[in-house]
Amino acid sequence: MYVSQRITGIIAFFYIVQHVWRQRFSGISLPENPGAAFHKVQVELSNPWMLAIYVIAMIATTWHFAYGIWLFAAKWGITPGDKARKRFGYVCTAFGLALCLMGLASIYAVVWEYPNAPANVMPAQPAGIDLPAPTVPPPNSTNPDQPGEVR
Repeated sequence: MYVSQRITGIIAFFYIVQHVWRQRFSGISLPENPGAAFHKVQVELSNPWMLAIYVIAMIATTWHFAYGIWLFAAKWGITPGDKARKRFGYVCTAFGLALCLMGLASIYAVVWEYPNAPANVMPAQPAGIDLPAPTVPPPNSTNPDQPGEVR
C-alpha cells in the first residue's frame, strides 16, 4: 500500500501539472473567454491519448485520496484498533469508488453524451442586468463622477 500511495501520488502530481498547463496557459485563454472552457475540455478529450491519461489520472487520484483519508485516520489515532480501521476502510473504499465513478461519468458525458460545444459561448445574463464588455480606460484618465478629479 505504501508503494501504491506513492505511485498514485506521482501520477496525480504530473496530471495536475499538465492539466493546469494545458487548460490555463496554452490555447485559448479562459479568463478572457470563459465560455470556451467546455469546448476546450471536449477538444482535449477527443484525443484518445489524452482521454486515456484523464481516465488513469481519475482512478489514481481518487484512490490516492481515499487511501490517504484512511491512512490519516489510522496514523492520527482516529481509528484505533484493527476492527475500526477495517470498518473505516470500507467507508473510504465506498467514498473513493463513488468519487471515481462520478469523475468517470463526467468524462463519459463530455466525450460521448453532449454534442460538440461551440468554441466560445457565454452564458445568458440574468434579466435586467446589462453587463457591458470590459474596457480599459485610456492612460491618464480619471473618473469624472468623482469630485476633485481632473480629466
